[in-house]
Amino acid sequence: MVVNPSVNPMEEPSAQRPPILRSRPRLDGLLVLLAGLGLATSAWALAKGRPVRGYLGLGLGAAAGLAFTGRLVGSRRDLETRQARLRALNRSLDEQIQGRTARLMQTIEDLESFNRMVTHDLKSPLTGLLLGMDNLQAHIGADRPDLLRHLDLLRAGADRMQQLLAGLQELALISGRLPVVERVDVSHHAHLVFLNLREKEPHRDVRWHIEPELTVLGDPNLIRIALENLLGNAWKYTLGRAPAEITVRRGDGAGTAIEIRDNGIGFEAAQAETLFRPFQRLHSDPRIPGHGIGLSIVKRVMGKHGGKVTAQGWPGQGALFRLDFTAD
Repeated sequence: MVVNPSVNPMEEPSAQRPPILRSRPRLDGLLVLLAGLGLATSAWALAKGRPVRGYLGLGLGAAAGLAFTGRLVGSRRDLETRQARLRALNRSLDEQIQGRTARLMQTIEDLESFNRMVTHDLKSPLTGLLLGMDNLQAHIGADRPDLLRHLDLLRAGADRMQQLLAGLQELALISGRLPVVERVDVSHHAHLVFLNLREKEPHRDVRWHIEPELTVLGDPNLIRIALENLLGNAWKYTLGRAPAEITVRRGDGAGTAIEIRDNGIGFEAAQAETLFRPFQRLHSDPRIPGHGIGLSIVKRVMGKHGGKVTAQGWPGQGALFRLDFTAD
């Protein structure tokens, strides 16, 4: 940088001065800086407007270098401050997530413990109640049809309670169980489920179609439970169809999917969101038994396998349930 020795920097037009000298505050700061660096002569010459080619070149160079270094130091300090704040925020967020997760897990554990306690404590007295009804029925003669009718109503309520407790107990057992992963023959298990259903209601005209060689990786017992609930629902909700048709097939898409389709009474599309909640029943037909836990069990089983269950319904035309497993 060259400074005209015949021109006083203070009198030189602002546009012609070096950038660092174009404002009085900067010039004043430069004078103080030069003096602090031990360049008092340069500072004195600059203030007096004397020719300071050598002094000014040296002083301005040092000042510019120090100013640049100061900016770097300041930027680094700002960066370190921001990084420290970010680390503090991350630690706070991690602590909040861990705390909420711990509370959620404790709540789930408490609910499952309560579920097990309730099912166990109610099972024994309910069994005693059913045995008492059997004894009472044996002592009531056919000449008291009114008493027999009331007894049948009581038994129906007790049977429903027993089914409800069985469902809750099954749900609790699934929640606390670690799945055993192996190759499961879904076609074979579905066929066995249909044979059991046919044995209970041999008069029903139900035609089932099972695609052969349907296999998935999973726990055979849990998958059997899911099939019993889904195929049992399909069997129940096709009541009155002539014939009823139930199909078990492979679904399209990535991974492994199993679909169960029926031509039963179906349901509205808007109801699909509530299907898998416990104690939810979409139909109140007294001819169709149930306690509203079966689909909750299916959802829990699929969650244990890292998969999901979804449903589609068409009122009066049937329903389709899809089990999506992770890719084999």
